Formats: sequence, C-alpha cells, structure tokens
Amino acid sequence: MKIDFQCYLAARLTLILFLALLSHPIYSATNGTLGPTSKASFEINLVVGPSVRIDGVSDVSFHQIPAGSTPGPVRSKAMNFKVFSNDSGRVTLTFNSSNPEPEFKMTMNGVPATEEDKAVVVSIDVYNQTNGRGRATSVRRDGDTVTLTKTSDLTNTPENASLIVSANIPDETDSGNYSVTILIVASPG
Repeated sequence: MKIDFQCYLAARLTLILFLALLSHPIYSATNGTLGPTSKASFEINLVVGPSVRIDGVSDVSFHQIPAGSTPGPVRSKAMNFKVFSNDSGRVTLTFNSSNPEPEFKMTMNGVPATEEDKAVVVSIDVYNQTNGRGRATSVRRDGDTVTLTKTSDLTNTPENASLIVSANIPDETDSGNYSVTILIVASPG
C-alpha cells in the first residue's frame, strides 16, 4: 500500500508541475556574463484586445402632429453616426427595445397599446454609409442584427453609418406622448 501511495503522489506532483509550466509563458530573456562588458536581452510583449465604439448617436424626435390632422401613415427621420473598430473592421450591431414586445412598438406614457390598430410601430433602416447611401438593412424586432464592413477611426473622420427611423402611425392612434428606447450593442466581427 505504501508504494502505491508514493506512486500516486509522484504522479500527482508531476502533473501539477507540468500544468504549472504550461500556465506560465516561456521567456526568451538572456543574462549577461561577467567581463569588461556584458550584454543581456529581453522581449517586450503586449496584447491589445478588440474594441468597438458607437459615437454620435442622438435622440430622434418627430414633430408634434397638429390637433385635428391625420397622423399617418409614416413619419421618418435620419441620423448619422460613427462605428469604430480596432479589429478586422467588421462590427455587428444588435438592436433591442425597451418595450417587452418583439416588435419595436412605442408606448404611450409608458403603457403599451392595448389594441393592435392603435399601436405605433417603429422600423429602422441601417446603412453602412451616411445619408442613406449604400444598401439598407431593415431592423424591426428585438435581436435583429446588422454587420457593418466599413468602420472608421475615432478622430476626425466623418460618420460611416446612418439609420432612418420610421414610425407607422395609424389614423386611430390616441393622443399622447409616445416613446421607445432602442439599445444598440456593438461587437467585433
């Protein structure tokens, strides 16, 4: 029994030492020798992880619809913004809304529309260039994604993306303040 336990301990210690060696980097530093001059060398390493940033977004406000006028059907507003990546240049944007429904429906004073024919639904067309140029990708539901292939740097470059927000306003829409918050999450690749 004593021999088996000693073999077990030796094997376990060998495994622990092997794993410890794997977890530490192998250094290429060399020390100098004693003499009138001595030379030593070492290597400097740095790892920079991927980073992304969305810059230049602003709130989108539609003008008040005057009393007695027909609200709909669609109102649109554009916004240009900048998407930065220090990686491959590709960035995935994921869109989510503050409303618990899968569609981007606006709430009135924080309350969702109870009748489908009175719901104000928002759609977003995303372009990988500014001012609506390029091909649009439509975003209409929580979790919809858009991949941008043209990104910019953070300094002195114009916006490289734009979106057009459209609100479909049914004629039967009740008067009130409507809103929805859209969260854009950017990730590399």
